[in-house]
Amino acid sequence: MSALRVTFDTNTLEKVTRPERYPKDPNRDLFDKVNAWIIEQKLLGFFSASVATLEGIQKSDRSEVYGSSVLTSKKERFGDVTTINLKFEMPKAKSLHREQVARLEAALALGLKILRCPRIGMRNIEDIEDKFHFIPKDSAALAEYLSRFAIIGHALEQRGVGFALVKKLADMFALRAKVLEPFYVSLGRAKDIHERNEVSRAIAEWSDADSISAHYAAGNDFFCTGDFGKSSNTRSVLDADNRFWLSDNFGVKFATISQLGQMLVQA
Repeated sequence: MSALRVTFDTNTLEKVTRPERYPKDPNRDLFDKVNAWIIEQKLLGFFSASVATLEGIQKSDRSEVYGSSVLTSKKERFGDVTTINLKFEMPKAKSLHREQVARLEAALALGLKILRCPRIGMRNIEDIEDKFHFIPKDSAALAEYLSRFAIIGHALEQRGVGFALVKKLADMFALRAKVLEPFYVSLGRAKDIHERNEVSRAIAEWSDADSISAHYAAGNDFFCTGDFGKSSNTRSVLDADNRFWLSDNFGVKFATISQLGQMLVQA
């Protein structure tokens, strides 16, 4: 039996990497089971970079952080070839909260790999030697990863979920201000706590959609989440309708930690 390849989202990553923090949870034994299988490499774990780059921004800060962001470009010439390097900078972004750092450190210590989300508007996780990122084995595999990420991401946007919610808010704010500007700048135009909360929820939805896109791009077996898209007043990539659509059109399989644990117990 080959090792299961599982992508964990934000709300399951903590439970499988630090199960000791949930002593009273009725599913604690299953958390331990998943954790043990990761240690034994019977289960290969992954998580999306967006867990840190998007959801790592504190909810109350997301509108301001994005609104103050800039995309810089730098030309470099090598012989007859000129390249343009783009860099997305967030000058008002704070360091990750210590609990987020501890969660990520625990995941990486267990051997989980980070799935890249190739989008403008997302910070990078520094990993100079690529020790922690999932790396496609060759240029053809990398091209396939990028293509699969783009295809499913575009399809989700066409359904009005994921990044589409961020773009919708940004367009509304820009239209109100009668300006033409990058979407991330417009997110900073939220006028009150209610709109800032909308921005925060939209960015969380963006993170979920990009996590699923990265999961699909990597060809993993299960997307492990306890989120069913019920906490939002709008459609969600994780609601029942979109789960069915993702399964039917892209073969994405969802599992809770309990379901995953039961699979491992029965294996």
